[in-house]
Amino acid sequence: MSADDYRKLRAEETLVADLRFPLDYLQGHLEGAMSVPGTRYHLRYQLAELGPDRPLVLIAQAPVDIDPLIKEAEAAGAQVTGVLTGAPRGWQARGLPVLAWAPMTVADLAAWRETGAALAVVDVSEAAEPELSGFPEAERMPLSTWTRETVETLQSGPTLLLGVAARVRYAAVRLYEAGAREVYFGQPAKPRTDPAPVH
Repeated sequence: MSADDYRKLRAEETLVADLRFPLDYLQGHLEGAMSVPGTRYHLRYQLAELGPDRPLVLIAQAPVDIDPLIKEAEAAGAQVTGVLTGAPRGWQARGLPVLAWAPMTVADLAAWRETGAALAVVDVSEAAEPELSGFPEAERMPLSTWTRETVETLQSGPTLLLGVAARVRYAAVRLYEAGAREVYFGQPAKPRTDPAPVH
């Protein structure tokens, strides 16, 4: 699939289902792709929710992973118009629009602030969990309280997510699926380790 092919499919409101594990999706996925971890049940459920009559592109880690899912999609009434396998690095080399989240330290955040560009800093931790030190300006928005409006608001601009890793990953997937283009995760600065003195 070329970049032009993908642009054409997206213009036709094609549903793009990324069947890889959510962590693989976060490390690199095509713009506009939904994370649908590759089980037949999830794919059937998503197609029922989003409309099985839409054209469909399936993305999988390897060709061997995708055949039963193509059959499942077609049995549910979907028209599979494309299949993509491989790794994001290869997709990027072909000009496909690849998005991925990246770490941001306190120093990175300070540098970002100096540019004057907007960035939402959101702590998705639950009330009893401690704050991630070094990011005092974060707005506490526990993931359990997120609504559709929360996602729509946050996906409209760059967002830095803080909190427990599993919750942050889930929040990032939700934002990307809603159309976010820039999602970062907070990474505390590593403590300085001076070399041991030589005697």
